[in-house]
This record gives sequence, C-alpha cells and structure tokens, in this order.
Amino acid sequence: MELNELYAYVNKIDNYAQNPDILPIIIEEIDDFDSEQIEKLIQILADKNKTNKSLDSLIIAMLLSGANNWNNWRELNSNKTLNINDLDLNKIGIINFDNYNLTDVNMSGCVGTNISFYRTDLSNCNLINTSFNKCSFTKASLENSNFENSILADCNLSKAFAYNANFTNAKFNQCKLTLATIEQANFTGTSIINCDIDKSNFIKTDLSVIGNSNNIRISDKLNFDNLEKAVIYLLHNS
Repeated sequence: MELNELYAYVNKIDNYAQNPDILPIIIEEIDDFDSEQIEKLIQILADKNKTNKSLDSLIIAMLLSGANNWNNWRELNSNKTLNINDLDLNKIGIINFDNYNLTDVNMSGCVGTNISFYRTDLSNCNLINTSFNKCSFTKASLENSNFENSILADCNLSKAFAYNANFTNAKFNQCKLTLATIEQANFTGTSIINCDIDKSNFIKTDLSVIGNSNNIRISDKLNFDNLEKAVIYLLHNS
C-alpha cells in the first residue's frame, strides 16, 4: 500500500466518529495490512497531530479484526498503554474477547452484557468503574488488574486467576467464582452478594475487609490459607 493510500485510510478513520457505518470497511481493509503498514498509520496520526479519537478508532478496528490480528499487533506495541475507555462494548459490536491479549489496556468506564473474556489476558488492565452483566471471565488472567468501583452482575469467573487484583469497593452480585484462584487480592469494601465461591482458592487474601456479604455459597472444599480471617468471617456474615 502506497503512502497516499495510507493517508486516505487515515481520513476514513477520522470519519468513523461521524459515520460509524464505515467501520466494516475499515475492518475489511485492515485485515490486509501488515505490521509495518499499521505502524506507519500510527506515525501518520501522530505527525498530523490527530486527536486521540483517530487512534482510538484504529484500536477499535484492530479489536474487531479478531484475536490473532490484535495479538500480533499488540505484541509489536507492547510498550504502549492503549485506551478504549468509556465504551459500550455491545454498541460497537465487540462481544468476544476470547484469547485476546489485553494487558495494560485502559478499559475504565466500559460497559457490556454477554461479553466473553474466555482465557483473556487482562493483566495490568484498568477496569475501574466498569459494569459487566452476564459476562464470562472463565480462565481469564486478572493479574494486577484493577476492578475498583466496578459492578459484576451474574458473571462467571470460574477458574480465573486473580493475583494482586484490586476489587476495592467492587460489587459482585450472583457471580460464579468456582475453582478460581485469588491470591493477594484487595477486597476492601467489596460487596459479595448471592455468589458461588465453591472450591475456590484464596491465598494471602484478607476477606475480613469485605464491606458486605450475603448468601455466599461455600463448602468444605473451599481452600483458604487463613481460616481465621476468611472462613470464620464468611460463616458469620453470610
């Protein structure tokens, strides 16, 4: 693709905000781009002092192009923090993040229903003030992710791995955390209502700081490394 064609593509990206219907065209064309062409696109946006909306539109197009395209591009841009914050994921058509590498992505303020994050790498991801309903985080990596003030309703976090995750003031309602591994996580002020944590592993995690808990399903197969601070608290507050 010649340089003038790349500039034409930049103009399409600019027009995306005013004309969302062109997004399928953007996605179809970006499938044919190689990594060098995508890097040139980003450089053009920077050189022309484009607004962040232009780059954000390119990021959305890459997300919609599929896990393989996104992951390859993300690997080439691993040193960059990408922003897709304050988006309604359903409105822009992103409902499947299975196997995506979303490390270091800013998704703060995003909302979504029936979104799948199966085996998604959300390490170091900013998920502050997000709201997810009926979403699946099965086998997702939540290492160092920040869910502060987030709302998770009827979500499935089975077999998720949450090391050093921050759930401060988050709200879990009717969520499933069976067989999840939660290590050194922060649950300060967290609300856990009608959740299933059967057979989960809580390691070096203090649940005595939970703000509110009710109707939590537990069993003798639940594993805590600190019974005094965890099991006793849950039994007396469920």
